[in-house]
Amino acid sequence: MNFSKIKLPRFSVTSAVLLAAAGLFQLHADVEVNGAGWFQYGRVGHSSDPTFGKDFKGSSIYSSGAQLSAQTKLSEKVDGIAGIGVFFGHNIPSDIASNGGYAPSFLVPYVSQANFTANFIKDENSALFLRVGLFDYDYNPEVQNLGLYLLRGPLYPGVLLSGFEQRETLPVASLLGFQLHNRLGSFEQDFIVNSETEFFPYFDLSPAYIATYHFGSAFRLGAGVNFYHLLPITDSLANGKWDVKHSTYVDTTGGKNDSTLLGFQGTKLMVNATLDPKALFGGSEMLGAEDLKVYGEVGLLGTNNDAVHKKLYGDMLHRMPMMIGFNIPAFKLLDRLAFETEWYGSPVKDDLAGFNHTAGNSQTPIPLRDANGNFVNNKRDNWKWSLYGSRVIQSHVKVSFQVANDHFRPGVYTGDGDNAPPASQSLMTTPKDWYTMLKAAYFF
Repeated sequence: MNFSKIKLPRFSVTSAVLLAAAGLFQLHADVEVNGAGWFQYGRVGHSSDPTFGKDFKGSSIYSSGAQLSAQTKLSEKVDGIAGIGVFFGHNIPSDIASNGGYAPSFLVPYVSQANFTANFIKDENSALFLRVGLFDYDYNPEVQNLGLYLLRGPLYPGVLLSGFEQRETLPVASLLGFQLHNRLGSFEQDFIVNSETEFFPYFDLSPAYIATYHFGSAFRLGAGVNFYHLLPITDSLANGKWDVKHSTYVDTTGGKNDSTLLGFQGTKLMVNATLDPKALFGGSEMLGAEDLKVYGEVGLLGTNNDAVHKKLYGDMLHRMPMMIGFNIPAFKLLDRLAFETEWYGSPVKDDLAGFNHTAGNSQTPIPLRDANGNFVNNKRDNWKWSLYGSRVIQSHVKVSFQVANDHFRPGVYTGDGDNAPPASQSLMTTPKDWYTMLKAAYFF
């Protein structure tokens, strides 16, 4: 399951940042402690995953977790925050007949945040700060599920990430690195350098730039670029030379054997926009603050346009995920009721197995093939949709739900003796597939 968390045993760099922050916090008496706990239950309404050739209809998914964070003001201009948490959950069993529907549960400790922020300028019209460490980041705050293409997921082979509240109670990206933020009036910009902690090759540095302009309170327009794996820790890992066998594509068209070595490096592009019509006609006392907002995002996953990239990953149009969302009026009964839909015509199978050695594959940017060696192109999963709702009660309790056909990857447990990581393909592969989720969270 992808919860965008960093496990303590694996990433000693993040642990070191957390320990350093904790040590500094001990020197300050003015420490604010925050926490959260949640329980989540979901059920697959229908799934037609072709990998297992079965319907996961009726499969239940439950999870729970808790986290604590401490923040303090280290000096007049420097703030610090550190937090840890634990997640408890399970994968979906692949064969009820052979193992009785059992899937082992797992417990994952993680670092939620560990960062320092130096505020150089902070007033009503301008801001300038530098944030260093592990932190949450969201350039498109309207998105509740689909979208955030610039910073979520790998580049090649172009597999998307989405799901229900991937970060505890928020759909945000978790970054390890630094963020230089500048705001001047209606214009704001971020320069980010992120160290990759989720997908191979790990710890490579990806510089990104995001700019946003606010046209009053009615319209917001943003754009960004991400130079993914531009600064690799080891060149041979990023460019595919470490495993030439699995990173080389051989084109036999015309009776020739043309070989092309493929890597993970490339460029992502993104534009997004939000329109709040309430600001144009004065709003209504009956409507909530989020009602009637319309928002969207378009990404481009990879600008390489040679013949091999077009054949494996599609032309430019088929590498462009597009989403649009609308906040249905909930008349303050809910804080938000958002419907989102997405089109992504990628020819790549919606599966992350190439990144975690499942099914006998190495970690490779080349799309997965079927048993006959042919690339899998499931055109029936081009359209996705999601209905999300939430309400905060008495400032401390949040209840949220979702019904969706998205890139949900609960992980599939194949039975006793399965030593490989749980299969990471999306279970939503046809228009009739869907699932539901419900979460109750308490925070302070």
